[in-house]
Amino acid sequence: MPIKTELVLTGPEGANPLGFLCALGVLRTLDNAWPAAGVRMAWRQNGAHWQPVLSAFTDLGDNDVIVNALYTHLKINSAHPSKQWDDTCNIPSDIYRAYALDCVKRLDQTGNRDESDWVAAIACELVHDDKGYVDDTAFRTMSGQGHQHFLKQMRLLTDVLEPKHVHEALFEWHYQDEKLNLRFDPAEDRRHALRWKSPDKDPVKTVWGANCLAVQALPLYPVFPVSRYLETTGFTGQHRDDTFWTWPIWSGFLSVDAVRSTLAMDELQKEKLEKRRLFVLGIQEVYRSQRIMAGKYRAFSAAYPV
Repeated sequence: MPIKTELVLTGPEGANPLGFLCALGVLRTLDNAWPAAGVRMAWRQNGAHWQPVLSAFTDLGDNDVIVNALYTHLKINSAHPSKQWDDTCNIPSDIYRAYALDCVKRLDQTGNRDESDWVAAIACELVHDDKGYVDDTAFRTMSGQGHQHFLKQMRLLTDVLEPKHVHEALFEWHYQDEKLNLRFDPAEDRRHALRWKSPDKDPVKTVWGANCLAVQALPLYPVFPVSRYLETTGFTGQHRDDTFWTWPIWSGFLSVDAVRSTLAMDELQKEKLEKRRLFVLGIQEVYRSQRIMAGKYRAFSAAYPV
């Protein structure tokens, strides 16, 4: 079936961790909202920046139609685990196992995999600490310090979301929103040594719509137990100073399922990439970011091409 619509999202940038997750969140959310539209996503280079491009087999309408569809779906997403917990790291393993089994039963009944995708993405009851709390996703950046909780922060962001925030994320990307963020953007690195002013006198600014959409990308990154540890798709390393996240930039229009497979490619995690092989597969660039500790919080460093 020929492509009928193409739309460039001029806000998110592929080299920015938050921008990349935001773009993935747009794709996954539209796929859930309009499953028959055949929404796909590719990346196009504009100067030094990589911008996401959407395509579909049907007319998606103007920018406002897409913004409103995303906004509506984000607001009514009842499957999100933030409806039940504030953090991913303090859930008893037996409770999480029961939750996972209930989600699988509903998947069998309805065929809707949204809940099950969330279960597989945020934690795993098979790997837990001495207190019996589950190990969780490498994307978690906070766990109660300063009264900031990872899942609760997602819930609060959804509560304040308005259509203008979604439009801002897709087409403008100005850093003008305060207080609520998920620390996916390197600009949210609050270490004193890197700043002219003390962080408490220079509040971080972010893009609320981008954070909300980035949340919707996390189910594309399931976790899985390896030996005594829990691994997250796209990540290498387990400790404070050796954890890196790597992601690809591709040229062909890919569906959500194709993107899910691409993100999990083993080749992306090699220290020395086989660029020719990746290029044949349509991967134009690969970025890597280190997960760091910024005070009491985790954050992501500025990405660099591998």
